[in-house]
Amino acid sequence: CLILSALYVSFSLATLLWMSREDREEFFTPDQCLKWRFGVPLHLVALSAFTCALIWLAGSLERSVMTLKEGLSNGTILWIILLVFLFAVAAVAASALWMNLTTHYLTRSVNRRHFSTCSGLVADGGCDRPQNEYDLNFIGGYPLMAEGEAIPACSVCGEPQTFFFQITFAGKHPWCGYTLAAFLCTSCSEEENCIPERLEGELWDADIPAGFLERYQKNFRFVVTQISDCVIREDYVPKIKFQPLVPCDGLPRLGWTVNIEAPDWLAGNEAPGCYASTEKVLFLCQLAPGFLFPLLPGAPPYRLPDPSGKLYVASSTHYEYFLGNSIYLYGPENPERGLVYAFPQCN
Repeated sequence: CLILSALYVSFSLATLLWMSREDREEFFTPDQCLKWRFGVPLHLVALSAFTCALIWLAGSLERSVMTLKEGLSNGTILWIILLVFLFAVAAVAASALWMNLTTHYLTRSVNRRHFSTCSGLVADGGCDRPQNEYDLNFIGGYPLMAEGEAIPACSVCGEPQTFFFQITFAGKHPWCGYTLAAFLCTSCSEEENCIPERLEGELWDADIPAGFLERYQKNFRFVVTQISDCVIREDYVPKIKFQPLVPCDGLPRLGWTVNIEAPDWLAGNEAPGCYASTEKVLFLCQLAPGFLFPLLPGAPPYRLPDPSGKLYVASSTHYEYFLGNSIYLYGPENPERGLVYAFPQCN
């Protein structure tokens, strides 16, 4: 028992030291890092206590058996050994259960403000569980917003906009601690508003004019809020089925993915340079082309304008975000004003 405990402690300490290095977060999700950083010390404490108790029990049992050896039958001694074995198994199980429950609580509470630092997120289409307070990156369902803040309304038709997806920033990102809720109107589909208004002239390294990001959000809206101020807005009536966005590496260029590491340009680099000639802008995320948002039963169908301007039903099973183009989101380094620059690309 002592030899195995020593080997386990040595391995656990070496792993803990290795996982504590900041660059290890490039290879592991925060959940994994937090579980090692919290779980290993807790497990070591439990294992040490269990080892000490087992050694003490073995010593006491040996003395008792030696004292009562003359009066005990072989069957009784076997029963005593069996009870000690069952106690050891129960102690190990209790130690593991305590570690898992404790690390689950710690990683959940800490991860309330974190998401994976991997290359991207992918929609978990097979998830059937309801949305909960620990979901920070997802499509559909209820948005995370400040309590009392109005659900965005379309400035074209006046109808409430539809919530599409939520992205929360963490780690070393300048927007760490903030979350972004993306809305788009699905009640009107005028041709000139099917994609966001684009800047004039050269797009790469462009200077976004002052006031542009405040006025160009007509039939869509990006709501940026500190995650500590957010609640699940159950007063909103969802139209899109809730699906969590889970960490994924090696993202495909098409489908249900959100790129959070670096833009994957489909038609050349069009990254802007600054906002109002003073603020540097940075990459926030990219919605992959062909991203389909599944509808809930009873949700209005997806409608698009035909060449004559009349609306027709394009789909009764899903919505598309800005015609299903790849959407790139950029924003100033300071997230307090909630300014987001969105522009599409298609291949």
